[in-house]
This record gives sequence, C-alpha cells and structure tokens, in this order.
Amino acid sequence: MRINRITANNFKTLDNVEINFSGYYCTVSGQNNCGKTSVIQILTNLLQKQSDSNFFTARRDNFSFSDDVTQWSDDKSCIKIEIEIEINKRNDPAIYDFIERFTGDSLLDGENSLNVFIDIYDQKRIYKCEINQNQYDPETSREIILKIESLKVILYHDSANRGFSLFFSGRNPKEIFDVDFSHDEKNELAKIDRQLENKIKKFAKRSKEELTEMIGRLSDKYEVELSPLDTFSSTRIPLGVNLKDKTVEIPFLAWGSGTQNRTRILMSILSAQRIKFDPENEDKVTPIVIIEEPESFLHPSAQAEFGKLLQEISQELEIQVIATTHSPFMLNNTNPESNILLERKIFRGKPKETIVCSTNGENWMQPFSEHLGVTKPDFLPWSHLFFSTKKKIIFVEGEIDKKYIDYWRSIYKEHFSFGSDVEIYPYGGADIITNTPLVNFIIKQIDNFLITYDLDVDDKVSKKLESIGLARGTDFMAIGQNKIGKRSIEGLLPDQIYSEVGRKSPELIRTLSHGNKDEVKSARSSIKSRCLDEFKNTEDLDEKEIKDILNLGKTLSKKFNN
Repeated sequence: MRINRITANNFKTLDNVEINFSGYYCTVSGQNNCGKTSVIQILTNLLQKQSDSNFFTARRDNFSFSDDVTQWSDDKSCIKIEIEIEINKRNDPAIYDFIERFTGDSLLDGENSLNVFIDIYDQKRIYKCEINQNQYDPETSREIILKIESLKVILYHDSANRGFSLFFSGRNPKEIFDVDFSHDEKNELAKIDRQLENKIKKFAKRSKEELTEMIGRLSDKYEVELSPLDTFSSTRIPLGVNLKDKTVEIPFLAWGSGTQNRTRILMSILSAQRIKFDPENEDKVTPIVIIEEPESFLHPSAQAEFGKLLQEISQELEIQVIATTHSPFMLNNTNPESNILLERKIFRGKPKETIVCSTNGENWMQPFSEHLGVTKPDFLPWSHLFFSTKKKIIFVEGEIDKKYIDYWRSIYKEHFSFGSDVEIYPYGGADIITNTPLVNFIIKQIDNFLITYDLDVDDKVSKKLESIGLARGTDFMAIGQNKIGKRSIEGLLPDQIYSEVGRKSPELIRTLSHGNKDEVKSARSSIKSRCLDEFKNTEDLDEKEIKDILNLGKTLSKKFNN
C-alpha cells in the first residue's frame, strides 16, 4: 500500500490544497504551524487502526469538526478530505480480496487506485470510496473504510513522544517494543502456550538479527538484545530491549536519546517488513511507516547518515516511509520530487492557508534553505554536502582550485599522499565562507576538515572563522605567497609560468589594471586557469622550483593522515 495523494478543503490550515507523494521515502518539511501535523493527522485518523492493539498505548484522537474546521473560512459547513491509495493483490491481499468479495467487482492484477473520501459535518460524516474511478454507495464505502481501519496499515512513530511504554519489573524499568511475528509463528505459539517463553526467545532472536543488520549499517556499532517479558501470552508479544556496544550490554534507556530514537524507528520498519514478507499471511496489507522528526536528538553527521539509511531501506523493501522533518539532512536527495515543502500564505500580516512550494529543477534544495535561517544564494553552493558520505573534506574557493589540487595529487603522489576518502569541495568564494552560521552548521557533520582560501582575502576570512572557534593551521589556512600578484593558489607556481601566461595573454594583464570589478574578476579566473594549463605543459621543473607546491601537499597529507 502506498499513499499517492491527499486533497483537503476546510481542514485546519489545509484549505483547498493538494499534496502529492512520490516514491517510497517521502518527506514533509516546513516551518512550525505550516500544516505538517495536519497532514499526518489525516493519514492516521482515516487509515490507522482505531482500536489500537498495542499493549500500552492509547489510540490517537479522531477528527473533531469544531477543532479542525478552517477558522477563517466563509463556509464552515463541511470539511472535505480525499486520500488516494495504491494497492495490489501481491502486497495488499487483505484489502484487495475484501473489495472483490464485498463488491463483486474484479480488480486489476497490477496497481489499483483506491480513493477514500470523507465529508465531515458538525453532526454527521459521509464516506465515499472509488476503486479505479468506480464509485460506491455510502454504505459500501463505509464497509471498505472500516476494513481498512481494522488492518495494520499505518505504523506511526513520533520522535518527540516515544509512543512505547515502560514495564516495571522489580526496580528496573524496561523499554517495550511490540513485535509482530509471522503467521506460522503465531499458530505455533497458540498450540504450545506452556512453552511460550522459550519459543518467544527463539523468534525474538530472528527479530534481533534483522534489526541488528539494519543498525549495523550505521557508523555507531552496537548490537540489539531482545527478551520476552513475564506474564504476557499473545501472538503479538512485547519484548524488553537492551543494546550492546562491543561486549558491554547496556540497558536501552541508558543510551543517548538519538540512539534510542533511531532504534525505535528501525523497529517500526522491521515490523512493516515482517508483515509484508510473511509468505503465509494472506490477511495482510503492506504498512505505511509514518515518522515525525526522525532527526530528533541526532548530531548533524548522524542525521545525514540516518537519512541516507531510511532512503535505502524504504527503497529496498518497497515500503513507503513518510517523515516530517526540520532537517535538510533527512531530505530525499535521490528523488527530489519526494520532498514536500509547506508554507503559509500571509494576508495582511497574518498567516492563512497552507500552500505547497515548488521544489522542482536542478536547484530543488534552494527553498529548503529557510530551515537553516540563511540566505538562499549562500545555501546553494553547499547543497550536495548534506548528502555526502565523505567525512574528510578540503574546502577550496572554486572549481579551478580543485583542479589544481587534483592535478598535483595525481603527479606528486609522494607529497600529496592523503587518500581517496578525502573530498575536495569548492564552496564558491570568500563571500560564502564568511557566512559563519552556515559554515558552523556544515562542519558539524564532518569528522576532519580544512578550509582553504587565497591569501589575498586572509584578513577578511580569518577573523570570521576565528569568531566561531576555528583555529589557523588546524581548521583553516590561506594559500599563496606573500608577494604582489602571488597571494593565491596559482602563486605557488614557478615565476616562469606567470611570465609565459603574461606574454601569451597581455589583454588579461591590462584588464587587471584597468577593468571594472566584474572584468577584473573574470580576468583573474582566466589567468588562474591558463596558469594551470601552462604548468601542465612545462617540463623539467626541478624540486626547488615547485617547493611551495610540495609543501602544500605535505601540509594536507599531515592533516588527513593522522
């Protein structure tokens, strides 16, 4: 089962809005009170099982007309909501077979479009369903919706509100995970109730292995331990959980909040996986996993890693994961259309209805810059870093600076000896690197970094970087020689290279002295590029002539080989 679309009219801030979901990992972003929670409320209230079978948690509240109707609307008579769901026989036999039996209609072998409509009035509700544009009467529609509500179609996790309970056994509280066993396992448990504890341990081991495999894809290496609790006998068993770091077993609640939260989320995905791939269970649907703020309690580097893992797992398992988030690290970078950005219209200084922002095209991440509180032009050069797997980065001013270091690394391997795990990243110039809030945010996710820039902007840049606690020589360095015309990366080249480029391109030298600001900038870029080309074509340079280049290589290697 997958959600394709939600349409809402007169529901809270969702007034005449359509939200489309694409792919398996979808994110919903926006500033506070933009409508993210309303989207989740629609999904959970219409699709989530109303009589929650969890041992401890209460079910979520249903719709309330007086609370949910759009307050500024001229017509407060009705809330209208539509959800378009995609189902098929292989993954969703419970709802697929029910519709065929109950309606007498034959559904498609492939994907079928199930549209659920609800009109909410103060004193009544009217339900309608369509299957492949074939509309059913209200009574039939209500039965279909009741069937959906009776199934486990939504697995919901709110990172801010754990949703799992503590079981007190003696003095030590335990965290509870409600684990789904397969169809065969349930039958076996029902037959051998006297040996229940041993059987639960056996099946819990399988869940442990699957969850440990997921957790093992994170850089933080820890193992999971699941154990049955006393006094419970059911085909869905709550399991206490501990985690192991190497050989040390630590109670789950003693771990950091970020580790706890990631584990709970992976448990939800594991439950969805068990339900989907149970070969003997025909009474099933493939659940949709809904996660609110999966980045909670995680360091930016861990957010980037966890966001990548959620994308990979949801795609591999073909299980839809819908996440609300305030973190750009959690966005879907492989399928940008899967990222939904909401904001509120402003009318006479007051926020009104929610709208869906356009995030299409090559610069799809640009609107998300508002999450960081930085200007959009400054955000764009850094966008791909949010999803980079590299943990060691040399920051350089521009693409041509990257070409210099890449070339020197290729021919002076002994001196430029840092490995391929070090990324050389062009950030786009000194004005970008002086945006210290953005720089500070970026470097928090990187294990080892060095910011480089041309010596001619040292006074401007160094003070800014020092103001956020970065140290010269350790975190940043200026490149070039302290001589006129050589305070840049090309200033490390032998003098004869400069002379030859000047002889071949006198117009560029004149532009440096007499051009306007833009012309000078363009001329400098051209000279930098031509100097590199001239250096590549120059033979028989001795080590003394290139000593400044080799010293740079030694400095970089020392930084990243420690």
